[in-house]
Amino acid sequence: MFAREIPLNILPSFYLSRFFKKPPIHQPVHQEKIRRNLPNLMSITPFFLAQVTAPSAGQPPGVGGMLVPMVCIFAIMYFLMIRPQQKKEKQLRELIESIKTGDAVITNGGIHGVVSNVTDGGTLMLKVADNVRIKIEKSSISTVLKEPALEKA
Repeated sequence: MFAREIPLNILPSFYLSRFFKKPPIHQPVHQEKIRRNLPNLMSITPFFLAQVTAPSAGQPPGVGGMLVPMVCIFAIMYFLMIRPQQKKEKQLRELIESIKTGDAVITNGGIHGVVSNVTDGGTLMLKVADNVRIKIEKSSISTVLKEPALEKA
């Protein structure tokens, strides 16, 4: 039997009190209480009024009012984000172009190896272990270590 099918007179009163609450009784506000808090309210009021300003009857704001902050934001973004990334890409491009046989490199996939053969195209042969060579793209190199780190067993 579901709760909807149970008659209301069978349900206990604490269950009914959850769903059928009595409205609150309103107490009259005493004039003395208002008079006591009136100076506090008056001291706060100018702060609210100071934040709301009436629109001026003069000319509407021009394009310069919106253009100058946008140019400043773009300049900040360029010098803090775009320019350093371009420098880093240029430096990596120069490192990749200067790769020669015997350089130790790390690929984007995390493979460490020594360059065994550089071709004129965009590929090179990478020696990963004894008698293990893989052919990779030059663009997949993330770091070039000029001193080869060969492990001697």
